[in-house]
Amino acid sequence: CDKQFRDIVHNKTNLAESTIKAAIADLVKKNMLIKDKDYKGVYYLNPDYFFKGKLSDRTKIIKQITEYIINE
Repeated sequence: CDKQFRDIVHNKTNLAESTIKAAIADLVKKNMLIKDKDYKGVYYLNPDYFFKGKLSDRTKIIKQITEYIINE
């Protein structure tokens, strides 16, 4: 996770940088955050845990996002 993000979290929460790093690593380990394989310091919320709407709609939205990225 990048330094700028850690600084923002630290300023808002007063948590130590090591605590912030550990929390992010723990969320990745639990598969709640997904690391971007191409860009260092970029994470995504796992849609299996963070999704609003019907389960049947999730597949359509993920497909649209994937197609958008591929087409760009």
